[in-house]
Amino acid sequence: MRVVLARALPWVGVAASAASGVLALAGLSAWVVAGVAAALWLGVIARRLGAGLGIPLALLGVASTITVVLLLTAAAGLPINESLGIVFAALGVAGGILLARRTSAPRGHASFEPAVWIPSLTGALVWIVSQAVTLRLPVYEMLSWVMRNDMVNTLVYAHDVLYRTGITPGPRENPAPLPAALVAVSMAPGRSSVPGDAVLLHDLVAIAVTWGALISLTCVLAGIVAGSLARSTNAPRWMVVVASAVGSLVVLSWYFTGYPIEYGFINAHVSLVVLLAAVLVYLYSSEAPAIGMLGLCIAAAVMLTVWSPLVVIPLGLAAALMAWHWRELLRTRGRNLAAVIAGIVLLGVAVVVIALPPFFSQREALAGAGGIYRPDTWIVFALVAAVGAGAFVLARKRSMRLFAGMSGVVISILAGLGFLLFISRRSADPWTYYPVKFAWLASLLLIVLAVGLAVALIGSYWRRVLAARLGIAALAAVVATLMVWSPDLRPALITMNPVDRLFRSQEVETFPLITKSVLELSRPDQPVLLWESAPYRDVGEHIEGEANIWLVQLWTDSLREENIDVRLLGLQSYSDKSPELLCRIAVLMGPGLVVHTARDDLEASVDRQCPTNTITFVVEG
Repeated sequence: MRVVLARALPWVGVAASAASGVLALAGLSAWVVAGVAAALWLGVIARRLGAGLGIPLALLGVASTITVVLLLTAAAGLPINESLGIVFAALGVAGGILLARRTSAPRGHASFEPAVWIPSLTGALVWIVSQAVTLRLPVYEMLSWVMRNDMVNTLVYAHDVLYRTGITPGPRENPAPLPAALVAVSMAPGRSSVPGDAVLLHDLVAIAVTWGALISLTCVLAGIVAGSLARSTNAPRWMVVVASAVGSLVVLSWYFTGYPIEYGFINAHVSLVVLLAAVLVYLYSSEAPAIGMLGLCIAAAVMLTVWSPLVVIPLGLAAALMAWHWRELLRTRGRNLAAVIAGIVLLGVAVVVIALPPFFSQREALAGAGGIYRPDTWIVFALVAAVGAGAFVLARKRSMRLFAGMSGVVISILAGLGFLLFISRRSADPWTYYPVKFAWLASLLLIVLAVGLAVALIGSYWRRVLAARLGIAALAAVVATLMVWSPDLRPALITMNPVDRLFRSQEVETFPLITKSVLELSRPDQPVLLWESAPYRDVGEHIEGEANIWLVQLWTDSLREENIDVRLLGLQSYSDKSPELLCRIAVLMGPGLVVHTARDDLEASVDRQCPTNTITFVVEG
């Protein structure tokens, strides 16, 4: 019976993939089709090479497929959801057929290890349950966490992807299109049939689902990486469980997730997914270095579409893999050689098509000041030293391959940080936006690596049970401190544990008020602005400015030049409430603009500035 079921399941997967592809043509989200295809290919890779390679390769395969397909749909003018559905359905059918063939089972450490994989779900379960509980809150409170700072830019970029039906590369285009593209893929199904007054709600739900899934995925991958490192030196199983659970939970700290939420940095979790997947590819590719090279090349290519400075990390891992397995790689032939060549070609195309055009035209932005919180810079250097030292000590326990990989990570981080600091060397303070963000994102990866290496060291050197328990307790205390710690920033910023923030948004911030008002006023076919309006006089002018930015972005369906001008003027309205500015905005937005205000004289003032004024004023009490 078990044999019959095992043989039947792949064909069930083939049927499910084909059916989901057909349903995608009728409006089913392409993410469902992608999930079926990824599960089938995970089975194919896991059966041959183990789950350790299967999971990261399946994730990287989905990301790279979305990027390639959206490049083609933009060029051909094809619909996003339907095109992705057809491609993923075809890939799923192919994967199911391959899975149905008899293949050898994975060997050794590449097989599924419950002590590593199951505890890695801890952080994701906490996050998912927390989000599920918040469903009882009013919708404007439930969604306010995705409406901070840079997230409005991500939404505009996502609208541009929808407007162009894909990703358009070029010197003046978005240099990091994948995060916005992932949001756009979530928005695409059924958006055209959503009533006008519910479009923004549809978009915000798509952001919340996408970002929530990325946070959960980061928790899982961080747990797997930490547990795999602990297991690499045969640490006791209970220690491996602790490492995996702690690595998963640490993602729910302010430093990992609260900070990105505050600044709207959804690309932080996309970056971490790619980086952690690259580390897993390295850790589990000892028996298949050619496939490991393919995976690291794909990771580097995908990273160029997410946040390009971090590409040095998968490249550093690839260099370590080449240095350690150069003999096997030189003997590579047949399909494995084709896989390596395909990975290198893909990376080369990504460099030429995605990375170089915006780099040459926008490279001065790498030295820009930007707006970002600057953590203590010593953190990244301390973590580099800790990970390097830990890997070196473990190398004495015959873990030289691990040492090579960790060396590739820390050297690439230092090289990338040095390059960015060199570019901004002429600034009064070279720690401008990009070096600060690079150091912070790199330190997130290093923390996960440090957790796993610390447990591996404890398991390798501390044979006495009491000493081992004390060491694990000390590690847990450090991580618990990180979980509850947050810096004391200026009052306009919220610093707290992200899970706590989900439940207390109304108590700690004014963004639920913004969310509620914007949802009530927003219509893509009816531009609306607030101008010294009554509800915001007692709260603060910056609140009205935030609301206007979101109202403008809904009207902004793309990054056409006139839309960019309107967004810039909308930003100017934070501090400038003059009739002249309102007139300039109205001219660009065209007839039909509705302005809510508490000023009785505003219409007369605007009439003097705009002889052809077509604004409808709603005067509030």
